[in-house]
Amino acid sequence: FLDNPAFGASRGVRERLLFEGGLRIETTIDLDLQAAAEQAVETHMPAGRGHPDAAVVVLETGTGKVLAMVGGRDFFADDEDAKVNLAIGAGRQVGSSMKSVALAAAFEAGWRMTATYTAPNVLEFEIPGADEENRVWRVTGGVNGHDATEARFEHGLQALLQFWLREEHTDVPDAHTETIRVEKERNGETEVTYQEVDLSQWVANRRWDYDRERLFADRVEQLEAIPTWSWEPPDGRELLPPPDAEEVTLIRATRSSLNTVFAQLSMELGAQRTVNMARRLGIRSPIQPVNSNVLGTSNATMLDMASAYHTLANRGVAIAPSYVSKVTRADGTTLWSWTRTQSRALDARIADRMTWILEGTIEQGTGWRAQLEGRPAAGKTGTTQNYADAVFAGYTPQMTTAVWVGFPEAQIPMIPPTTERKVYGGTYPAMIWKDVMEAAHEGMTVEHFAGLPSELPAVITPIPASPVAPAVTEAVEVDEVGQEIILSPGTVATPEVVGLTLANARELLAESDHGVWIAEVREVEALGTEPGTILHQDPGIGTTIDTGGALVVDVAIEPTEVEPVDTPEVTWRLLLEARPMLEALGLGYSVTVVADPDQPNWEPNLIWKQEPPPNAVVVPGTVVELWVTP
Repeated sequence: FLDNPAFGASRGVRERLLFEGGLRIETTIDLDLQAAAEQAVETHMPAGRGHPDAAVVVLETGTGKVLAMVGGRDFFADDEDAKVNLAIGAGRQVGSSMKSVALAAAFEAGWRMTATYTAPNVLEFEIPGADEENRVWRVTGGVNGHDATEARFEHGLQALLQFWLREEHTDVPDAHTETIRVEKERNGETEVTYQEVDLSQWVANRRWDYDRERLFADRVEQLEAIPTWSWEPPDGRELLPPPDAEEVTLIRATRSSLNTVFAQLSMELGAQRTVNMARRLGIRSPIQPVNSNVLGTSNATMLDMASAYHTLANRGVAIAPSYVSKVTRADGTTLWSWTRTQSRALDARIADRMTWILEGTIEQGTGWRAQLEGRPAAGKTGTTQNYADAVFAGYTPQMTTAVWVGFPEAQIPMIPPTTERKVYGGTYPAMIWKDVMEAAHEGMTVEHFAGLPSELPAVITPIPASPVAPAVTEAVEVDEVGQEIILSPGTVATPEVVGLTLANARELLAESDHGVWIAEVREVEALGTEPGTILHQDPGIGTTIDTGGALVVDVAIEPTEVEPVDTPEVTWRLLLEARPMLEALGLGYSVTVVADPDQPNWEPNLIWKQEPPPNAVVVPGTVVELWVTP
């Protein structure tokens, strides 16, 4: 208001008009929906001081009107942040909810939904144009979960130390098994299990695609201090090769939120395209032109994220959000009225493709808690690496909502004992989103999305008769992404259960008529994945299976708890000095080489900014962003 010349020639004139002019200001806020949004936050967030806060923004699809905005739990509380509107302002990291922006940019640049990438647990990239020795971007989070190999490595060390202490020698006999005790905290109780580790095979496989010496340095040093100790495999045995990383499509990578796939996409696509797409979709917060922006490392507000996802809901048409519809004088004269401004930000066919993929995130993927009864919805979860921010943004054809959960005062990991549970985008944010959207749609007719731009029908292809068998027909089933699957008699296309919870998968299979069932469940520790989510299946997607056949699935469980650490202060240090400080705490780092705008003449390779800031509480594996002078 005070910056709008429609209300006066100078700021002083506008101030008098605003505070003394008897104006009537009509907002777009729906008071009933506002109350419902506030209630949703109260319902799902733990009560009392010392708990995370939440922000919510609801936009009307097609108009951009802000129908509800929750900027915090209690405006009248004594906390310093109580009167700060958490839905706007400087924003916070939005995690994987930014992947939708990069995916839209990729589709516009010519990528196909069915483009495939490997999805290993860990990938490292050298960023062109930066110091080759120091510029490494390390990304975790693939098909089998971020932390699975770390747990196996730790258990292997336990077993090997146990063997060494008892036997007092280091020759590991072939096929020697050690039984170790493993304790895990679950729901406040200690769960004890006993696991067997094949020592000789574990030693032979220790050079898989992970290197955890820095995490378990004390135990590794104990072993390596033994005279004649060697990590080489026993004589006559070769080092076993690492398992091949699974290949996945961009569809599955989005629905299962696979970081290593999107890191590869970002390297190919270029960071600037994601920045440009974010701006066009409606994100006004500055997104850094670095490859890690695809993982939501730049700050954005919930108004930003609601605007961006609203553009997808509106089939590619961006509309500037509005809080105010009309301003009139006391005598009824209209001083200002809202005029909708809109622009084509994205081709409608690309927006429809995005919506179809994001529907699967709610139906089958990480956002299953956001499912609306009898109504289509699309959305994306977002969780930062250290659990300090959790986001859910999504939409229907009629409404768009974005939700953030976190501690406003700092980036505090939302993990026990600080919080009652680990907080993901698919937990509190998705649950709040569901309640808000159900209230927003009360009394509305059900509308459906446009669907994919083109549908591929199933076809039947005759198989030529052979001299020894009668002629049969072979069904060629074309799945939802256009992949042909040849079906022999008595077989069906293997149903996809990856991304579902185990309970949902079993229910889905039970309701089908193909008789496929889950025969074996293997538990895999997975950091950053909702426990109970299916990570892998065998047979895999794109294969066939006998009618009534059995699936073997890997299901995520809570990883072994990792003690949080404080980020060290590395600003005003040389990159060469900072690297060992970060690695000693198990922290990764990414580097942006750019001059300090306030001090452009600093010496080269000097860190002038870091994020998270010094003394932030994070978990090992967190990537610290560093801004370094050229």
